[in-house]
Amino acid sequence: MSKNYGNLPRTIRYYSVAAFEQEDRISIPLLSGYTALAKIDPRNDGQVLFYDAIIPGSTLLGYAKADHWAIALPIARNAYIIDKIVNNNAFPREVLLEAILKYLEHDMASVSTGIEAVPGHLELEPADREPFQAEAGLEEKKP
Repeated sequence: MSKNYGNLPRTIRYYSVAAFEQEDRISIPLLSGYTALAKIDPRNDGQVLFYDAIIPGSTLLGYAKADHWAIALPIARNAYIIDKIVNNNAFPREVLLEAILKYLEHDMASVSTGIEAVPGHLELEPADREPFQAEAGLEEKKP
């Protein structure tokens, strides 16, 4: 797959986020893709092997424990019939996006200042996380 990236401009910074999930957490429409890819590597998101999602030479921002659609499509939030078919879609996309943007902000600032980027632990305040944790079924149990 890396040969497909040969013509990317070298003056641009690239970042990657990959995903993979266990078979029992893959939404129904992605199961056949997951099964086919699992013959090569079970670490796939139903559409892409985890290593094919990484742009060579990019900064790997992390791996999401979700299927391909769960990261991109908020189907679980809609009351349409499709949410019965796409059955494993709860994923805190906004939290992932915010973490990515915070990293990029820090990384881009390091380019302009010449200071190496060391973002440390990027974490939202608990009050900011709660709506997304609830959607993904990750609410904290209160004593």
